[in-house]
Amino acid sequence: MNTLELIKKIDADRKAARERFNSNPKFKESFTHEQHKPNDFKDKTFLFIRATDTDNGSRPLAPGTVFWNSPDIELYNNLGVLIATNQLVINQNFTVSVLVHNEGDMTCNSCVVELFICNPTIGFDRASATSLGIQNISIQGHKTGTAKFSFTPGPSNLGHQCLFARAYSYVTADMPDSAGQFNTFTDRHIGQQNLSIISQGTPFEFLVFHAADVNMQNLTLKVVQNKDTLKNHRLMEVAKLTKTTKNIRVDQFNFKKNIFQDPKVVTPPNQPEVIKPAGRFTIFKPVANLFNTIARRNVVSPAIKNIEPTHFEVIKPAGNNTWNDNFTKGLTKVSVDIPNLSLRKNQATQLEIEMINPQTGLVIGGLTVIVKG
Repeated sequence: MNTLELIKKIDADRKAARERFNSNPKFKESFTHEQHKPNDFKDKTFLFIRATDTDNGSRPLAPGTVFWNSPDIELYNNLGVLIATNQLVINQNFTVSVLVHNEGDMTCNSCVVELFICNPTIGFDRASATSLGIQNISIQGHKTGTAKFSFTPGPSNLGHQCLFARAYSYVTADMPDSAGQFNTFTDRHIGQQNLSIISQGTPFEFLVFHAADVNMQNLTLKVVQNKDTLKNHRLMEVAKLTKTTKNIRVDQFNFKKNIFQDPKVVTPPNQPEVIKPAGRFTIFKPVANLFNTIARRNVVSPAIKNIEPTHFEVIKPAGNNTWNDNFTKGLTKVSVDIPNLSLRKNQATQLEIEMINPQTGLVIGGLTVIVKG
C-alpha cells in the first residue's frame, strides 16, 4: 500500500468512526457533557403554600374548601412555643414561620417570601395591611423551605390578626396571578391564616374587601357551623376548649356594615351654617357649643350620615344563614353581634364566615370564628 492509499484509508476510517459516534446518543452526550434527563423531567419550579393539610398545589380548590387556615403559617412566641390560638400580645417578640413547597424538578434559588398582617379580613387589600418583611430562600426540587419573620406587635395588632403570605420567583417565572390582589382559592402562591376566638354574647368586627376588578353588584355573607373540628388539636389543648356538637342557630346573628372613608371627607367642606341665638337672650359658651353640635347633627343630610365612621347599617338576612348586601368596592367594616349560644364554660364551636359570589355560588373568601362559652 502506497502513501496515497494509506491516507485515503485513514480518512475513510475517521469518517466511519464519526458516523458511528453521532449515531449513538450516549457517546454524543458524553462528548458534549449533556446529562440524560427522564422524559417527564420539567425544567421549572412549582411553588405553593398549602391551604389545607392535603393541598398539593392544584388550583382552583374544590368548592367548599376552608382555605383561610393554612397549616404552613404558624405563630411562635419568643420561647419558640407554638401559639395555636394566634393570640398576639403587644410589646412581646413573636416569630411567624412560613413553609413553602416546591413540587417542580428544578431547584429554586430565588424564592421570594412576603408576609403581611392586618385586622381579621375577608379578602385582601395591601393598602390596609402591614408588611412584616420579605425574604429570599432556596428550595430544592420536591422539597420545602422555611422563611421566618420576627416582629413585635404594637397597639394596633392587639388580639387576633389575619396573616397573609406569598411565595414566588422572578427568575423561574413562577409568579402569582396578581400583583395586588391575593386570591387563595385560585392562586397557589398565596397562604392565609385567618382565625379569631371570641366569647358568646359579644360583638365581633372584621373587614370585607371588595376588589375593584371583581364585577359583582352584591356579595353574600354566609355563616356555617363546622362541628367536625376546632382547627386542630393543638388549639384545643392550648386554649383549653371542649368541642360541642350542639347545633347553633346562626339566624340569631345580626350583621351591620360601615364603609371606611377618608377622614377628610367625613366633615363636608360646605357645612350648613348654624343659627346662633340673638336678641336679649344670653347663653353660656359651653351650652351654646352643645346646641351647635346638636344642630349640626340635625341638619346633616342622609348622604353625609352614611359616611360617618360610626354609622352602621343593618345587613338584611336573605335566609337562615345568609345575608346579602351591595358592598361598596374597597374596604367595608362589618360588625356581627354574637348572641348567647347557651355554651357552658370553655365549650366552643367553630363557625366559618364566608363571602360568596352570588353569580357563581363560589366562596371567594372567609374567616374562622371560634365562639366559646
